[in-house]
Amino acid sequence: MEFNLGYFLIKSLIDLLEIDYVSDIFSQDCKYQFKFSEMLRNLIYAQIIHPASKLKFAEDIIPTIYDSPKYSEDQIYEACEFIGENYKKILNTFLPSE
Repeated sequence: MEFNLGYFLIKSLIDLLEIDYVSDIFSQDCKYQFKFSEMLRNLIYAQIIHPASKLKFAEDIIPTIYDSPKYSEDQIYEACEFIGENYKKILNTFLPSE
């Protein structure tokens, strides 16, 4: 299997934004079977590397991201639902307030 290493530049930017810290704070009350910040990173990487559906993400793209865990389709939908429900709070964390 070939790994896609084209996301390392994006990884550097995500590290600068401290997305792991913020996403773990937002998801601390959730009882996920996966680390939410890692899932969020992988969703971002996958959509930049090869925009596709959530199912294609789970089956085809995630396995090509170096050192990425396997996610079930249900876990991906669960994470996307959480992001959708908290979209404004998450955006406001990273965008300057007026």
